This record gives sequence, structure tokens and C-alpha cells, in this order.
Amino acid sequence: MGTSNKSSEEKIDFHTHREHNYIGDEFKDRELIIIDDMIKTGETLCFLADWLKKRGGEKVLAFIYHDLSQQIAKQHVTNSSINEVVLLNTANSDSTWCEKIVKLSTSKVLSKYIGELI
Repeated sequence: MGTSNKSSEEKIDFHTHREHNYIGDEFKDRELIIIDDMIKTGETLCFLADWLKKRGGEKVLAFIYHDLSQQIAKQHVTNSSINEVVLLNTANSDSTWCEKIVKLSTSKVLSKYIGELI
């Protein structure tokens, strides 16, 4: 993702009455990754992806740990500028709700870790 040499700081309202600070604004021609703990409506995720694309991001990927998505998430993700959403299968959900979804299994990693503990 890289860092910017600029020291400008911008505050963004993500429709949730929270402010997130982002330092730097040089996203042009970069592949950007958004990491989040879960997706429900997808509104915040898609807003950020669109914001990054408007500032020149070439490709925006999202990596989400828990898929707790609601029906509206399909519409938000489909209509957003996110190129791909990678979901871990940590929640019992139907991750086939959008063509931009890639699902990763955690079973091998967890079984190896549990095997080492025993």
C-alpha cells in the first residue's frame, strides 16, 4: 500500500458519527487493502473504497474476518468500486451473495494450531 511523504491529515465522516483520521493522500496507481473485522451492511466499507478510488487508487481489495452481512450488503458491494472482498469462513453465512466475493477456509490453519497445542 505504501506511505505518503505528505503530512496532511483529513477527517472523514462515515455516516456513523465517528471520525477516522487518515494521514496522507497519495493513493494514485496503488493497490489498496482494507482490513476490517466484519461486514454487516457494507456501507462503511464501500464508502471508504469509493473514497480511495476517487483519490486515484488503482485497485481496492477488502479483507474481512467475519461475514455477518445483511441483504443490503450485496447491493452496496456490487455497486461500489471494490474490486474484491476476501472473507474468512468464521461465521455460518452464505458468502456467494456477490460475484466480488472470495471465501477462504480457516480449517487448515486452525487444525494445525490445535494439533500443536495437543
